[in-house]
Parts: sequence; structure tokens; C-alpha cells
Amino acid sequence: MDLVRESEQAILEAGLKFAKAIGDFLPAEVPPVREVLEGIFSFTGEIMKTQREFTQRMGEVRAHRLSEESKGAKKVIARVSSEESKGAAAS
Repeated sequence: MDLVRESEQAILEAGLKFAKAIGDFLPAEVPPVREVLEGIFSFTGEIMKTQREFTQRMGEVRAHRLSEESKGAKKVIARVSSEESKGAAAS
């Protein structure tokens, strides 16, 4: 965790230097930082929610497909077993 904190601190310091360097070029009215961050995290949360739902649906589709494949495999095994039984009985 120390590495994460140190990395975050380095990024914050670089951000401050960058902000000071371009400060004169920014418009006089900028939205409050908290408002910007809330918008970013809200947007990110919505993306994560959508991705979670998509992934769950994909899992359900795959589970259904595996179930169907399993049913098909069982039918093939039953047919082969039946044919082998008939072949052995005919011998």
C-alpha cells in the first residue's frame, strides 16, 4: 500500500505543477473540483454497472449453451451405447 500512496502523491504533485504552469490559460470560471470528481465517479459507476450487467448476461448465455451442449452430448452417448448394446446382442 505504501507504493500506491507514494505513486498517488507523485501524481498529485505533478498535477499541481501542471496546474500552476497552465493557470493563466484556464477560464476564470471553472467548476468546483468536488463537482467534477462527482461527475467522473458517477459516470465511472454507471459504466461499471453496465459492464457488470453485460458480463452477467454473457455468463447466463454461456451457462445455457453449456447446458444445451451437455444435453446433446448425453443424447450422443445414449445413442452410441444403445448401438453398442444392439451390436453385442447380435453377435
